[in-house]
Amino acid sequence: MSNPLMSSWAGLRAELDRLRAQAYDPRARALEEHERAVRAAVTKVGRAVEAIEGDLTCSLCMRPMEEPRTLMPCAHTFCKRCLESHRDPATGGYACIECGPGKLPTGIYPNKALDAVLGKWIFQKQSLQELKEATSNAGTIATTPRVSPRTSPRT
Repeated sequence: MSNPLMSSWAGLRAELDRLRAQAYDPRARALEEHERAVRAAVTKVGRAVEAIEGDLTCSLCMRPMEEPRTLMPCAHTFCKRCLESHRDPATGGYACIECGPGKLPTGIYPNKALDAVLGKWIFQKQSLQELKEATSNAGTIATTPRVSPRTSPRT
């Protein structure tokens, strides 16, 4: 007698799963579409952050500039520490590493605007990394049906 009852239970459960899938399908598709759009936007922003990285990187240490200093008149910019470490040992003066030994700068100025941009760029880069991690962990959300505790069958 339990065999027909189990068969009936399995049939009812299959029908319930089918009905849940039908009700869930439009919401799942909308969520998956939204998730794709968010991932595409994150990828686009990531490309923009990467594109500017070369302009914010010191050509001596190959890291984001720290306390950027701009040489005049050539306008090449380096980290303060890098510039200090490349002073001419004989004269103690500065030379532009990009322009070569014959080009002595007439002035060295802190680049406060670039320093502000660097701070914002570093924050964006960190935030973007967190967003990438969050979206990569969200991959199963749209494809996992949510079962309400009131409608789930007892086992």
